[in-house]
Amino acid sequence: MQRENAQLRHAVDSHATVDQAIGVLTAIHQLVPVAGFGVLREVSQHTNGSWTRPCSGVHASR
Repeated sequence: MQRENAQLRHAVDSHATVDQAIGVLTAIHQLVPVAGFGVLREVSQHTNGSWTRPCSGVHASR
């Protein structure tokens, strides 16, 4: 049960990080949210599938 709770907490935290990165991209580059998500998806595909690293980088750079 604790392991499942930890996994759910990680998922929620990761989701928030992705949402924040999309928000930064949409604000800075005047993108619609779907396009911001697409940018993150492309970056993720070129960084071995990790979403949190590029999203954290976007969030930290603002």
